[in-house]
Amino acid sequence: MTVSTSPPTLYVVATPIGNLGDLSPRARGVLQSVVAICAEDTRHTRQLLAHFGLDTPLVALHEHNEDAAVDGLVARLLAGESLALVSDAGTPLVSDPGFRLVRAARNAGIFVPNETVEACIEYVKRSQNPDGGFMYMLSGGPSQFPRSAAGVVALYSAGIYEGDEIEKGLEYLMQHVPKDDAFSRESHYFYGQYYAAQAMFLAGGTYWRDWYPAIRRELIGRQKPDGRWSGEVCDEYCTAIALIVLQMPNRYLPVFSGKGPGG
Repeated sequence: MTVSTSPPTLYVVATPIGNLGDLSPRARGVLQSVVAICAEDTRHTRQLLAHFGLDTPLVALHEHNEDAAVDGLVARLLAGESLALVSDAGTPLVSDPGFRLVRAARNAGIFVPNETVEACIEYVKRSQNPDGGFMYMLSGGPSQFPRSAAGVVALYSAGIYEGDEIEKGLEYLMQHVPKDDAFSRESHYFYGQYYAAQAMFLAGGTYWRDWYPAIRRELIGRQKPDGRWSGEVCDEYCTAIALIVLQMPNRYLPVFSGKGPGG
C-alpha cells in the first residue's frame, strides 16, 4: 500500500511499541511513500524499516539537534518534499522531539493533517495525571519532573497557551523549583531543566521570576573550574543545556522570538 504525498505533507506516524508486525498498513504506506523519515533514533527506525523491506532515507531529529534541524526540514517541505515523523515507539509526543517541527511546518503553510495535530494535542492532554504532572504512556504511570516539563512545552509548542492543563502543569513544575540538592534528587536533571526553563519563560510572570534566579544560582554553583558542567549523558551535553538555560532571557532561540517575559 502506498499513500499519495501530494501536496507536500508532514505525517506524524505512530510506530509499534512492541511487535513490529503491529505497524498499520497506512503507516507502512506513508513510510514507503515519503522522501525521508525524521527519526528520534535512526538506528532503531532502521530496524523497523528493514523488517518491512523499506529503504526510505532517515534524518535524525532528537532533543540535541531539534532547534538546529527544524528550519532545514521545513525548507525541504516548502521545496515540495513530503516527510514523516516517528519516535522510537508509539506516537511522537510528550517526551519525544517533533512538536516544534509540526508547529513550524503548520506556520510555514505546509499541510499537516488536522487529525494529526488534534490527535497530538489530545494525547498530551490525556497523558496528564491529576497532580498536574505527566505519565510516560497512556497505560498509566507516575508523574516525573523531566517529562512533565516536556509535556507543558509540548502544549505551548502546539499553540495551547492557557487552560487547565497548562495551569496544572506549571503548578506541578513549581513544586520542583531548583534547590541545592536537585542534582542528586532529580533523574535526567539537564533534560528536565532544558524544558522547564522554556515552560517558565513562556509562562512569564511570577513563574519566570521565581524560576530563573533559582536555576541560574544552582547552575553557576555547579559549574566546574574549567567551565563545564557534568552529569548524565556526557559533559558536552550537560554544558550545552546549562548554557542554553542561562542564556534563555536573551531569546537566542528563534522559537522564543517575541515570546516570554516582555515579548
